[in-house]
Amino acid sequence: MAARTFGGGIIAGLPLETFSEGAVQSIVNSFGVYGIGHLQEAVVVWLVVFRYRQLIPLVLAFLLASQALGVVLLAWKPLPVTPPGEIAVHFLLPLSLGFFLLSIKAPKRSADRR
Repeated sequence: MAARTFGGGIIAGLPLETFSEGAVQSIVNSFGVYGIGHLQEAVVVWLVVFRYRQLIPLVLAFLLASQALGVVLLAWKPLPVTPPGEIAVHFLLPLSLGFFLLSIKAPKRSADRR
């Protein structure tokens, strides 16, 4: 039952119907833990955006590193299908780099602010 309702089988191309029920439960659990990690990351990012703005460059650096490692992993161990995240990371990586560089750029001081 879990193999038919789990997105990892369809999106990631995992042949879940070929695994035992215990293995399928382990795979589904792993994807769930991965999702919980994303939710925790989102809470931290929103906290930084609304409360600790001086940490935005640090958060963007972690995001950039995560996406860069994802690209390296996909190049090293390609998947049998192309999930949406594999396509999106090629657009998000340069975008994240641009936002990171903008976040560390020192603001220009105007002459009348002295």
